[in-house]
Amino acid sequence: MLSKQSTVLTFLMPFLLVSLHAAESAWIRQTIQNNSDNVASVGADTVPEKVIDIDSIFYSSSFRERKIVDFLHVGTKIIPDKYLYEIRKDGFYRYMPSMSLSQKKVDEQLLVSADRVKSCTKIAWRQPKEYILSSDKTKVVFMFDIERIYRFSIRYYAVLWDMEKDSGFVLGSGISTGIRGKITVNNNITGRSEEKISNVKFSPDNKKVSYIFNNNLYYYDLDEEKHVAVTLNGKKEGVINGRFDWVYEEEFQYGNRDYNAYIWSPNSTSIAFLSFDESNVREVFTEIWGGIYTSINSYKYPKAGFAASKVSVNLYNLNDTLIFPIIFRKNDNVEYVFNFEWSNDPDEFLVYTLNREQTDFKVYAVAVPSSFSRLIYSEKEADYSVTYNKKLIFLNDSQQHYFVISDRSGYNHIYLYNTDGTPLKVIEGGRHNVEKIYGIDGKRKRIYYQASYSKPYNREIFWVDFSGDTQKLVAPEVQERGGWNDAYFNEDFTEMLLIHSTINTPSTYYYYTISDTGEFLINIVEDNERLKQTHAEYGFVDVNISTLKIRGNDSLYYFIMKPRELEKGKKYPLLVYTYGGPAIQSVRNGYPTIEESAYLWSQYLVSKGYIVACIDKRGSPGRSRDFAKCTYKRLGQLEMEDEFTAARFWASLPYIDSSRIGIWGWSYGGYLASLCLFNDSTPFKLAMAMAPISDWRFYDNIYAEHYMGFPQTNEDGYNRASLLNKTSKLKGKYFLAHGTNDDNVHFQHTMELVASLQKEGKFFDLLVFPNQNHYLRGGNSEELLYRKMTDFLIKNL
Repeated sequence: MLSKQSTVLTFLMPFLLVSLHAAESAWIRQTIQNNSDNVASVGADTVPEKVIDIDSIFYSSSFRERKIVDFLHVGTKIIPDKYLYEIRKDGFYRYMPSMSLSQKKVDEQLLVSADRVKSCTKIAWRQPKEYILSSDKTKVVFMFDIERIYRFSIRYYAVLWDMEKDSGFVLGSGISTGIRGKITVNNNITGRSEEKISNVKFSPDNKKVSYIFNNNLYYYDLDEEKHVAVTLNGKKEGVINGRFDWVYEEEFQYGNRDYNAYIWSPNSTSIAFLSFDESNVREVFTEIWGGIYTSINSYKYPKAGFAASKVSVNLYNLNDTLIFPIIFRKNDNVEYVFNFEWSNDPDEFLVYTLNREQTDFKVYAVAVPSSFSRLIYSEKEADYSVTYNKKLIFLNDSQQHYFVISDRSGYNHIYLYNTDGTPLKVIEGGRHNVEKIYGIDGKRKRIYYQASYSKPYNREIFWVDFSGDTQKLVAPEVQERGGWNDAYFNEDFTEMLLIHSTINTPSTYYYYTISDTGEFLINIVEDNERLKQTHAEYGFVDVNISTLKIRGNDSLYYFIMKPRELEKGKKYPLLVYTYGGPAIQSVRNGYPTIEESAYLWSQYLVSKGYIVACIDKRGSPGRSRDFAKCTYKRLGQLEMEDEFTAARFWASLPYIDSSRIGIWGWSYGGYLASLCLFNDSTPFKLAMAMAPISDWRFYDNIYAEHYMGFPQTNEDGYNRASLLNKTSKLKGKYFLAHGTNDDNVHFQHTMELVASLQKEGKFFDLLVFPNQNHYLRGGNSEELLYRKMTDFLIKNL
């Protein structure tokens, strides 16, 4: 969701010695050649040497794709200074790869000793998995004893280490009370979890380190060696400063992994931050088991139609220690601030807002330090008006023009606007979607972007000039194969890491340099050849993408996985995987097309004589605006119709047993799988539902209202979408599983569903995971679930 990717590639040039001259990019074709919907898998004609089983899915690393971008996030990070950094058992290291990330390390240096950290801070190293490095590479923050705040966000003990001085301390420990301004800090940590901090960030000039403690925003001044409290009104279940509340973290996320609700100005003189007053938001409770007495976990969770946090935007000036609240006009109708960022101008930042109905989208430019705001962009629709990754990309022309993606034509296209909100021209058009903008190359006057150009299930990367007259496919020798392509660029768009995969071939990472005449291949950084060999050894089958015509001229895309050799005259059972929720694409020509464990389990089922299929239904992305929004205010109805249409089509195939068709899914997929079975005319013999939504009234306000409107004004839509009034129609075999500490789809959904099923006298299988969250991470819960589903299939399908 970034308008401009971080500089992550300049580390490669000094040590990449082999230069493979790539062909100059060809002009974009009228239609990109697509070899086939059916991409051949590795080793398709060989006899498998090994057989995949449940143990190998969860306990073998051989099936895991090597993802270079993981280095950006966890453990080892790619840093733009030609070195890689890595946490090990004995400390923090820097090294330079020789030719690729998979080859031996050179110029290795221990930067921070684990023993030295312990002697200074009394914290045992225990190999922390997360760290933040200052941009000048002289300081680092290590995160210890990480624990969850909500489903994604974390708190931790943070050790701030100065690598030049070889010393450090526990950042923020001992803070209890204070006044805004200087505060005294006791750096003798007590080990209490309430002293953990979160959302650590270096200022752009690396002279300060900011963080959140007890819902307040602080920073530490490295030059003056003092802590400063920016806010002191933070309170649990009251006001949150600089960090998201639960629903913002879940639904908006801002495209960052640290879930910061504050940003430093580029000149490090100001901090813009959000405050959430959740005093009027009702709590939800989950019971925690494991002791003589159970305990209760509670947090604020706004449900559809109920009160949400009151969000305010604030600007803090470090020089005069004043906080300026950003005032919007009453008729601006601002309910949500779903994004905010500093513009190219250090004296101005942007605030992206929505009304509660999420039909009125506005962007304001806020002047610093006056906090005066002016409207520079708006969209208003009858249905929901915006995807949450929409951002304005400014030209370096005194902030007079910007580019933005809009679906005003029926598809997502790039438009050029004046900052007074006047549209000037469409830069990129056609019957396809621009999925995201990577950023702009101001020197060459190019916009780099990703589009679903050739097929809705493919993604290609292009550049187009500012006039819109010239556009090219980037690295055509790779992208014309079809597939899913993504990229990371450095800041001046002279280097690119291109990531290419297909539905059957794992990712290959190509490192390119970019010149005026084209892209030049320097090296293949990672090709996942080991995983391709594993596919061949285990006899992985092709995942084939095809098209299903439905009423009129509409078509849906599906994939199907079949045993390598079908016995003549034999009919096979079919298991359908579903998600089906809006904005999620399951049929995609990228690896793997669905969640990794589900994909590996599907390969296992095929080896046992099952056929696996999945269809992208109406409401899925990559298509027109009308296609994506046709499920508005009636979730589940059209998707269920499409599942039925697809199941009946598959049942007509000569090798599928029409009496043995099942369906399964997780979250929205669990909801849809259940909905399909709770129907008199269902073609399914069984359904398996993990953590399903049972009634949209129980779900969070941002998601439910985005797609269903308000329960108070769309009562009929909510009733039609509910599972709770359909349980009397259950006829097939039904398996239900849920974690009791699921903070996203609460265990309430399953308990209400169980009560309704029992009231109707229906028999079903139920598997409960005490204290587990939405994804059943931890222990052997996920493995146990897949073993249970396998057993359920064998007995009932």
